Amino acid sequence: MIRLGQKGRDILTGFQGLCIAKATYLTGCNQVQLLPTSLSDDGKRREGEWFDEQRVKPLNDEILVLDNDEGNGRDESLPPG
Repeated sequence: MIRLGQKGRDILTGFQGLCIAKATYLTGCNQVQLLPTSLSDDGKRREGEWFDEQRVKPLNDEILVLDNDEGNGRDESLPPG
């Protein structure tokens, strides 16, 4: 099973990306969102895609960890809100 922050590939389409979200459903059809780590051919950011969790296999053991306590991910020079 893929973990948040881990790179993975959908075994049906070959789509690859970083696992940035997980959704757990009452029905048991859990999904993960993969965000591509490369830009499109025209240099633009590509959108993430959702896949059934059992279709996504980890590409390696590396896990990206973000420190959400350091500034809470926002520019401290901006006013609150």
